[in-house]
Amino acid sequence: MSKKEEMTKKEEKNEVNTSEEKNKKKVILVVICVILLAIILFLLWFFNRKFDVTFDLNNDNKDVIVQVKYNKVINEKDIKTKEDLGDSFIDWYEVIDVKDNEDVLAEESFDFETKIKKHTKLKAVYEVAPETITITFDSRGGSKVNSINITKGTELNMPKNPTYNGYTFVVWETKNGVPVYDKALLSEDITLYAKWNIETYKINYDLNGGTLDNIVSEYNVENDITLGVPTRTGYTFVGWTGTGISTAIKNVTINKGSTGNRSYTANWTPTNYTITYN
Repeated sequence: MSKKEEMTKKEEKNEVNTSEEKNKKKVILVVICVILLAIILFLLWFFNRKFDVTFDLNNDNKDVIVQVKYNKVINEKDIKTKEDLGDSFIDWYEVIDVKDNEDVLAEESFDFETKIKKHTKLKAVYEVAPETITITFDSRGGSKVNSINITKGTELNMPKNPTYNGYTFVVWETKNGVPVYDKALLSEDITLYAKWNIETYKINYDLNGGTLDNIVSEYNVENDITLGVPTRTGYTFVGWTGTGISTAIKNVTINKGSTGNRSYTANWTPTNYTITYN
């Protein structure tokens, strides 16, 4: 091979190498441009994306959803206040979790200067009127006791005990007989019933020398008691005097509904006998 031919081949080889280098550079430049374009498009998407901010009005109305750009604050015109939701509205709280189908709210109210970087749900919180319960009293024949209303979960202050002629008040109880005392904590409307013990009264006798069979020495408001007739040798029974009786009466009845201890005295007159002589 001549020297001239060798030179020609070398030149051709150099031209090929130069062309390949140029092509490589073009490919690298295209790849770089594609990557830069992808980055630019990603950044444009990233910084212009929008997030849903859901306002749960918590008042049977539908949720209100607004969209907020990334890293921007919620538009003031989208924020409802007491003017929109009423005087009982307190503030908006972010829902941070859901447990047992119940929203878990943040401890602090939502700061509307917060820049939105994710989908967010806010819930309206209102003042809750204290729940009251009614306690009704059935004195079961005793003096009337008015019903009272108390705040649920607070201690019950019992009213003055009722009175019932012939009975002693024991306690208030439920319909199932469970006693309920002062300072009890009740959670629902309820009727309480008075429990009574019947009082027993004494009957004292002064037989004044006589005798009386089957003496009844006690009674209560549910009894009708008729005093017996005493006997005394040589005397005729005139009648009883005593509680409520100033003139001797033979037939004395303590009527049902009567109360109090009682005392009775037997009254006598000597029996006159006829002496016959033959």
